Amino acid sequence: MVNTTVSNDSIIRYQYVLDKIDTFRLREPKFGRKEAGNYRLELLVEPDKSCTDTTSRINVINEKLNVAFEVLNNNTVIPFSVDIKNNTTNASTYFWSSGDGATSNKLVPSFNYMHSCTYRLNLTATSIVGCSDSIKQQLNVLMKYIDANLLKVFLTENALGDI
Repeated sequence: MVNTTVSNDSIIRYQYVLDKIDTFRLREPKFGRKEAGNYRLELLVEPDKSCTDTTSRINVINEKLNVAFEVLNNNTVIPFSVDIKNNTTNASTYFWSSGDGATSNKLVPSFNYMHSCTYRLNLTATSIVGCSDSIKQQLNVLMKYIDANLLKVFLTENALGDI
């Protein structure tokens, strides 16, 4: 979205042309494009003294940053090495936080968990033009087995005869 502002009240005509397709005659129009690309915006102004002037510039609309990842092996036991598939598009940098204090700037990091707990794996990605977004996913790291000492097990019947 491109916002324009002209402060001189002596201008009697405004004409904005976006890529020689869309023409607007408003003083402060708003333009939008859904697709990435380079768009030329031209402005023709005519002050009340009948002189005209034109300026133009190229506006670049970049691809939208989409942050996404999958944990391929959630709900597994310790020691746990998480397998991640990074599905992020249009990012140039990555910052991962494992939820247990470890971090990484790799495209696909390697994190190991040694304690049973619920962790929040976080990815913050940044595009080449500085736009950032993040996503979190819960990891469930379980104990491999439960240590239990059973000294005696008592089986009793209930009123229906079930054990």
